[in-house]
Amino acid sequence: MVIVIIKTIWYYLLANVLAISKNPKVLVRLYYAGVSNKRLTFRLPDNSKSDVLITFRIYKRLVFNLLKKKKPLEVLNAKNTTYIFDANFSSIYLRNTYIKNLTGIDSGGFIIKEDLISFINLWLTIFYLICLTITFVPVFVASLFYNKMYHPALLMQEFIEIIQLQYLVKKNKITHLHYFCIYEREANIWAFILMKIGVYINKIPSEVPLHFWNKIIIANELSTCFGYQKQEVEYYKRTMFIDKVTSWVPETLFEAPKRFLSKGSLGINTEFKIGFFSSGNWLRHHINDLDLGFNGKANEELLLKTLINYCTQNKIKMKVFLHPLEKKEIYSQVVNSYYENFINNKTVFFADKNTKSIEGFDTIELGIALHSTLMFERLVLGFKTIIAPWGYHEGFVPNSSFSNICSRSSDDIIELIEKNINLTSDEFFEQNQLSDFVYQSPSFST
Repeated sequence: MVIVIIKTIWYYLLANVLAISKNPKVLVRLYYAGVSNKRLTFRLPDNSKSDVLITFRIYKRLVFNLLKKKKPLEVLNAKNTTYIFDANFSSIYLRNTYIKNLTGIDSGGFIIKEDLISFINLWLTIFYLICLTITFVPVFVASLFYNKMYHPALLMQEFIEIIQLQYLVKKNKITHLHYFCIYEREANIWAFILMKIGVYINKIPSEVPLHFWNKIIIANELSTCFGYQKQEVEYYKRTMFIDKVTSWVPETLFEAPKRFLSKGSLGINTEFKIGFFSSGNWLRHHINDLDLGFNGKANEELLLKTLINYCTQNKIKMKVFLHPLEKKEIYSQVVNSYYENFINNKTVFFADKNTKSIEGFDTIELGIALHSTLMFERLVLGFKTIIAPWGYHEGFVPNSSFSNICSRSSDDIIELIEKNINLTSDEFFEQNQLSDFVYQSPSFST
């Protein structure tokens, strides 16, 4: 492990030094790994960027967790050396079912990122504690000069995590990783390092367009989950360091109601003409979650008001689907209070919060959202959908058919609704040139 540690230190240092330069002519992959590693993180609340004590908080958490015994790795099939790597335990069995449906093989097991900081080896733990003791003061001082104060301390956390990950990979003789959670800032530098020790990395990006968090991808293979992503791979080819692209499907497709997968089951008369799918941006803002810089709260509120006014004026019914965050019991009071300020008429109804939103896909004629993973699932399943990514259009593939159903502002959303609301599903996908995005066959392979 001594050589692994030395190489990891070298890769991290070199990547971050290269990221300062503008146009490197050598070590381009490592340069872009360093660029990725400077992004925002989803791990910490938004106020961490300006928290003077964030280094202390991160180091304290690291020390406590390094002394705890967790279970970051679990074996499912000892004969298989292909594992799943994901952020947390909550979705791991969904991932395994997904991989099995696509490959026909159970994964060998899984590794959980959030549990990597734990006691798994005595000597490694001693090494980490020494490193943390030596580096605390310089890392704290360095944090004072960063616009994202958490950056130096988070680099130390990521360094420990990737050492732990390599230890588990080598100990369990893992040769392949199906890498989820690729939206995080360390995903590319970690993939680079793992590939250097001989691990085959297959990244699965979910069905969200790549331009949001994955304009840069380093991997052996990329398994796209939505047809539009194949266009993006070509559009961003200068920063796509991958050897192979495979066409997969949305991660929840195999859990979708079976009636959605039967040809001829769509296009029936529905009670609700419009369905609004919340991204919960207002609640993220309320609880100080990560600010993505797209003015999401104001834009989503404007979209909701626009849809309510349209439905009221045209005397049609609209159903509101809450985001999973809004469905949590701890936020029930603030959620009820928030929506009272928007909804004061009899044309707007709420979907049952105890039922998954996907179950209500066929209860509405046209699904609309500012931005939601569910919108891409709707398209793959053949449901009419409009997306209103107000505030973050930059990066979409020019002249893509996907833009046919994207609203640019509140000025054109009504025009898009009027154009598509009375079309059949077949007409919608044909006229908007989206037929290639729809699920066609139950047979998939890598």
